[in-house]
Amino acid sequence: MGLHRRTYKRNREFVTAVKHELELYLISAQNLEDVSSCFGRGGIQTYAVAWVQPDHKLRTSIDNFNGQNPNWNAYISLSLDAKLLEEETTALTINIYNHGCLWDKLVGTVRVLVSDLINGQKYLTGKCMTFMVMRPSGRRQGQLHLGIPPSAYQLVDSFRKETTPILSEEPMQR
Repeated sequence: MGLHRRTYKRNREFVTAVKHELELYLISAQNLEDVSSCFGRGGIQTYAVAWVQPDHKLRTSIDNFNGQNPNWNAYISLSLDAKLLEEETTALTINIYNHGCLWDKLVGTVRVLVSDLINGQKYLTGKCMTFMVMRPSGRRQGQLHLGIPPSAYQLVDSFRKETTPILSEEPMQR
């Protein structure tokens, strides 16, 4: 998670907007539903689209070879406003699509609270987190593997220092 400050002019006043970068590795998925829409083409060819804000989406490349167990190994970095990170309901959405002949078909969706990822980055840096993929029908089908890059640890700490109130060092009275 990185920190960027952007200054812009609004009503003749300069306002500084703090931006944070949510950094993740979109590693792979397993046991996805075969939703192949082309006849004669073996297996599914999947890609993933990730976003927190719908106007800023990132897409992986298409995995043409691994079918229901795609490997993307894609690094994603999403810019977020500081006030989005303060909200408990802000979520990262990852949609997995099958690249079809005529149209792309949704294979499944993963939604993760950003607050859970930030907390996970503190304790799971350099590790992999696994999430269930939900089909459009609501049924669980497969898993998605996200990695947390080692560089994210220091950047998460900088966000916590900015937003965490300073606690009193006096002992509690019982």
